[in-house]
Amino acid sequence: MATAATLIKRNSCPGGETHVYLSLSGTYTTGGDVLDFRPYSGSTKGPYIILGNSESGNSVAYIPSTGKLLILTPAGVELASSAAIPAGMRVLAIFPKFG
Repeated sequence: MATAATLIKRNSCPGGETHVYLSLSGTYTTGGDVLDFRPYSGSTKGPYIILGNSESGNSVAYIPSTGKLLILTPAGVELASSAAIPAGMRVLAIFPKFG
């Protein structure tokens, strides 16, 4: 099973940005998994900021050119292939104003 995303919350901000909060689960693939955040935002554009962390201090790195989301250990090393997504892995994706 690849990385799966579940919508936690979506906010539309006064400035026109959309903030999408997701929970990640599943099994990680080395090199990252492609996650399409657009269905969660209602935007045709990709996010311009991705932030993420887990209960154990893991973080994320988003590569816009490939759409891949990497999960990093607290030491900044990519998570091993076939490892379970860390408990409590949450992601915030910020989308630009529509239009």
